[in-house]
Amino acid sequence: MFSAVGGRQLVHLIDPARIDFRPGFFVRGLPRQRPYDAMQTFADWLAQDAAPADFSRTGLVFHVSRCGSTLLAQNLKASGALVLSEPPFMRLLRTRLDDTIDAATAAAAVARVVGQWQDWAQGQGKRLVIKLNSQMHEWCDAILAALPGAAALFLHRDPAPVFESIERGPPQYLRRDLAQQRHRADPALAATHDDPLLLAAAARYCGAIETMAGRQDKVHMLAYPDLAASFAQVCTVLGLTQGGAPEWNAAIDAKAQRPDTAAPYRPVGSERLALFRENHAGMLALVEPRYRNFLQAIGAGVRT
Repeated sequence: MFSAVGGRQLVHLIDPARIDFRPGFFVRGLPRQRPYDAMQTFADWLAQDAAPADFSRTGLVFHVSRCGSTLLAQNLKASGALVLSEPPFMRLLRTRLDDTIDAATAAAAVARVVGQWQDWAQGQGKRLVIKLNSQMHEWCDAILAALPGAAALFLHRDPAPVFESIERGPPQYLRRDLAQQRHRADPALAATHDDPLLLAAAARYCGAIETMAGRQDKVHMLAYPDLAASFAQVCTVLGLTQGGAPEWNAAIDAKAQRPDTAAPYRPVGSERLALFRENHAGMLALVEPRYRNFLQAIGAGVRT
């Protein structure tokens, strides 16, 4: 992890063997006691071995919120991948150590970390997959340029169930971003006077699909309803098909601390989703056409 403390740029290091990779998110698997093993200055760390020139043993998962990305990550783990789900070191591209380094230095640092993880995964006989957080589409081009050879996919979903899920369980990161005014307001959406948190989610969602609309030549596109049927293809894209065809397991509570012991996810009922559509018709009337434009741009049909 990277940090800037009292004007000092620091890198916190951990032995990967001490991490529990079972939880749905990387940070939940860090040891509670002594979460890091060593610390270096950023300059000293960056001056060590350079990043590899080839990241062909690494896969990247971009996605919108609430689209099954964590369930996908857990299935990829079961298929033999080392999956880092939303690791905090990727945030360096946004924070740049409190704006004390430039974009090129941040990208080089991220490439070095990913290279170290790729090497460690290879030593375990695994391929590396990084599930990014739902705002990393903003750095898609920088990430792909910094990690030449890495495979990438983008997981998307119809906006209504995405926003219904967010309304039912608002994520802390969205509350924080809204409070700190870190999201980019969309004037057309703001004119609907909907719930500010949903409008922030909608602006991020539209930013993701519109960024990815022109990148289907570099990024494999996958719709949420196709997750199960296309899982073998996803594994092929990410280079995980060695050892037999993988099987999709929907009976996972992907966000549980111990997914193997938790109850499976239960989809929301059609009546509840219909009520959400009715209550937020103005916002959806603006977002749904943008999603259809995205699908048209990537040559896909409408999927819900």
